[in-house]
Amino acid sequence: MLNVEIYELTSSLEGPVRLYVGGLHGREGRVTAPILKTLLSEPPPPTGKLIVVPAICSGKKHVSTLSDAYYRSEEGIKLLSLLRAYSPHIYVELHCYRASAYKLLTDPMIRARRGVPPLLDTGNGLLIGAAPPKLHARFNIPLSIVIEVPCRGGGVNEALRILRIIRDSNGVNEVLQRLKEAYPEQTSRIERYLKTINTLTSSTRIV
Repeated sequence: MLNVEIYELTSSLEGPVRLYVGGLHGREGRVTAPILKTLLSEPPPPTGKLIVVPAICSGKKHVSTLSDAYYRSEEGIKLLSLLRAYSPHIYVELHCYRASAYKLLTDPMIRARRGVPPLLDTGNGLLIGAAPPKLHARFNIPLSIVIEVPCRGGGVNEALRILRIIRDSNGVNEVLQRLKEAYPEQTSRIERYLKTINTLTSSTRIV
């Protein structure tokens, strides 16, 4: 019904629902889909379920996920439908970014200007941070993360490392513990951002 590829990898044991979504706008699905599809040939999570959506959008006009207009677009409506359908405990957005956008995405002042925390560089060109505050607050997602790899290559192995940590962990606390072992500063900052997201978005509604 949503006209997107959706894959479910399910454990025989109960556990958290993890939702990985890529290619949310523009042509970035060309980059995110191969990365996410790598997971499809690997074992399922040890507990719970992993939902993989390699790309929501296929080559349409880029509309920022920070804009209310995105959630009125075809892609935004699909994303909201996925979140309602699966009610994930852990939600991950996989994007790609142009080199020219690096400074903006990592700007410490972006929180004051646009109401979102900056993304944090983990090395090898990969950026990580808290997912859009509107989604976290609207759907009460315990853990929401955004990962950005360079559109022109790089960061793929690092992205897969993070995706596998999340897949193989048995709940939010274990995810955070294991991410802290790999990325202590970045993960600690993400935790702080998530604790304040409801305050940042208290007056904002998704149409």
